[in-house]
Amino acid sequence: QTLRPRAFKDIPALHTLSGFVSDKLSLALGATRADIEAGVRLSNLFLNADKSGGNSGMFVAEPRVNATVSLLSKSNNRVFDDLSLTGGFGLSNKMPTLLYLYPDNVYYDNVSLSKYGDEAKDRLALLTTDVISNTTNPGLRPAHSRKWEAGLSFRTGQVSGFVTYFNERHTREFGFSSQLYWAKYTKYDVPATATDPVFDAATGDVTYIYNNVKATAQKTQITDMLTWGRPANNSRSLKYGIEYGLDFGMFKPLRTSLSINGAWFHVSRTEEETSLNYINRNFDYVAVMPSGYGTVKDRVNTTFRLITHLPAVKMIFTTTVQVVWYEGDRMVYNDASGNTLTRTISYQGRDYLAVDPIGYYSRNGQYTDWQPQMADDATLGLMMQRYQTYAFEKDVVKPWALLNFRFTKEIGRIAELSFTANNFTNTRKWHTNKHTLAKRQLYPDMYFGAEIKIKL
Repeated sequence: QTLRPRAFKDIPALHTLSGFVSDKLSLALGATRADIEAGVRLSNLFLNADKSGGNSGMFVAEPRVNATVSLLSKSNNRVFDDLSLTGGFGLSNKMPTLLYLYPDNVYYDNVSLSKYGDEAKDRLALLTTDVISNTTNPGLRPAHSRKWEAGLSFRTGQVSGFVTYFNERHTREFGFSSQLYWAKYTKYDVPATATDPVFDAATGDVTYIYNNVKATAQKTQITDMLTWGRPANNSRSLKYGIEYGLDFGMFKPLRTSLSINGAWFHVSRTEEETSLNYINRNFDYVAVMPSGYGTVKDRVNTTFRLITHLPAVKMIFTTTVQVVWYEGDRMVYNDASGNTLTRTISYQGRDYLAVDPIGYYSRNGQYTDWQPQMADDATLGLMMQRYQTYAFEKDVVKPWALLNFRFTKEIGRIAELSFTANNFTNTRKWHTNKHTLAKRQLYPDMYFGAEIKIKL
């Protein structure tokens, strides 16, 4: 697949019209108080129907509601200044970008002849270009998200904190789905020592001189199977976990405050569309693989932040310690019910985990459903997706910590000068996946810099 320059004027501009309405309601029942805020946002994306495959626009409605119920306050207890239940629910959408709305054409430059010679008259190159102009997806929809959360917050004296459980589900995420294309073109056979090659556009023949005799090149009709990507809503994600925070306020003898916050995240992402197992253009088959490939990741982290304020000299020192207590990820390949699609096979004397195709296309365009016995065929069996036996094992990273520092100097009332040093200890640590032996750097490179803020 090759590219062509594309004029900016060929890509329509995006126009969006949005409006929202919201209201807040407060209710009191004795010492208990409830605050509820709800609203909805309406948006419409206007599209050029001629260039977007017939889609003239996308309309979405995004309702949201947040609520806080104050259970305890200074008026009904001696411990808590505030103890509240919090919760929220909302729907949101993300509109496609220009890349997905107005994708470029697909170009294939297939080499029909590449004849080189010492002299210019003995050189000839012929390319057969196929252009796929219908690359849009009229069924493309905005990515959709649903989130709800519930938590507890408190404040007693100068100490405050919160803990919140959240659950997010993202569907119709953007990506590209593999499309199969059969490219048909003519291949010319010209001897390397031939001279004076000439192409006749009227007849489609190539003539040349070989051993002082004029000859016509032999033609062979070629069919190549090629792939390209069409914009699609082809994946979904589920994310849930717990966020927490604790602020101890100022310790006056040291003019230092301490705050702690962190989270536990669980994120799973799954491909929802079938894919193509494209081996190469010389292989006679392209397999259609089932959906269900994905990843599962977990992470537990805490950030400790110490802030020291020296009013006498107008200086602020901020030291941050970010600790990752647990980090794990693994691959999955499951069906809609959560059952694994992998099975153990033996290939060339070694065991592998394999996923069977659901069918395959041949070079002549015929589609065939996959049968279990095809796995034993020396050629058809190559279309199975093979993985190492450890590919789906979980990789766990040992705990590690990152130290950052920030210094701020107030210059009168007009400016602030800050100096930042991330990973100021210049710690370097690599994690080795015990299954694949692949290495990755855990700590970012040491980074430092300065900034100045002018107050007008």
